[in-house]
Amino acid sequence: MFQFKLTLKIKNNGPSNATGVTVIDDLPAEVTFVSASRPNVSSTPGQLAFELGDLASGATVDVTINVKVNAGVTGTFVNHSEVSG
Repeated sequence: MFQFKLTLKIKNNGPSNATGVTVIDDLPAEVTFVSASRPNVSSTPGQLAFELGDLASGATVDVTINVKVNAGVTGTFVNHSEVSG
């Protein structure tokens, strides 16, 4: 079984600080969630939610998601994430 990491780079382009920053990641159906680099993650089947808190103007945060490819899967798949604050 093949495993890999997805790294999301979140940056606040400003000009103001962002509060209550949340990242929602919709995992492709072809993978299974294993772990994440951030402690504040909640998961439902196929979706992860990361509560990042406040993010100063110009600041960046990386979120690494470890997944495994499901048995029998081949080809290309797409991961989709959205950030709000």
